[in-house]
Amino acid sequence: SRRYSDARSSFQRSVDLDGRFAPAQYNLGLANLRTGNEAEALSSFRRARTTDPNYERAYLEEARLLSKQGDRRGAVNAYNTVLRINDVNGNALRELGSEYYAMENYAASENCYRRALALFSPTEEDPTTNYNLSATLYAEHKDAEALTYAKRAYASKSSLGNAAQANVVYNYALMLQESGKSEEAIPLYMEALRLNQNHEKSKINLGKMYLEMNPPDVDTALQLFRQAYNADNKSFEVNNNLGSAYLAKKDYKNAIQFYQNALRIDNPDRKGYLGAELT
Repeated sequence: SRRYSDARSSFQRSVDLDGRFAPAQYNLGLANLRTGNEAEALSSFRRARTTDPNYERAYLEEARLLSKQGDRRGAVNAYNTVLRINDVNGNALRELGSEYYAMENYAASENCYRRALALFSPTEEDPTTNYNLSATLYAEHKDAEALTYAKRAYASKSSLGNAAQANVVYNYALMLQESGKSEEAIPLYMEALRLNQNHEKSKINLGKMYLEMNPPDVDTALQLFRQAYNADNKSFEVNNNLGSAYLAKKDYKNAIQFYQNALRIDNPDRKGYLGAELT
């Protein structure tokens, strides 16, 4: 009934009556979490799994909380403990994959996502895990496999909300673009923008493709880059591409200005302009 303060009091009383009852400790942790007491929640989860070393749900909540607090190594240890208890815990596998991805341990991330996908039946598809595996494979420069999983995520994207769908479509477009299939990528970038008109990465990559056409459609590219610039004027990608667009128009004053802007911003030095993971 979402009466979290009352629930917290009840679970605390239960713990007071029997401190060795792990479910009460665990649920006290959940109630503490819902009332914003993260430190107390973490202590409760840890008491629950100390009381019962096989209490996987307590380790899972501990891992999630540590991840939220930025303690990635602690989160990884807790997730791995969940998997030692139950190696087919799909949530733990997917969330551990995200932790490894954030730590740039792409091989470990790939392993987690593959194991998570293996838990589904042949007729089931999980667009989020397919997307995340695609992103991980792309970071490992395994472009052909990345495209395969991007396509699978795209085919099953209807179960997601519009914002997540836009990221899935964008990712598939990017993989096609990297594979030299520009004619297939362009309508997908447009689809991503229909799903989310503020998807700035789609605007940047679509603008680049218009600029690289023969002959280039400089005005459309410039329009897309300006929209992206209005959303984030500190982006290296946006400023660098605006410089190129103005150079193509022989507007040298603006070209110099935006190239100088780009030089003042750290270049992410990435192979592509990859979207964030889905959660």
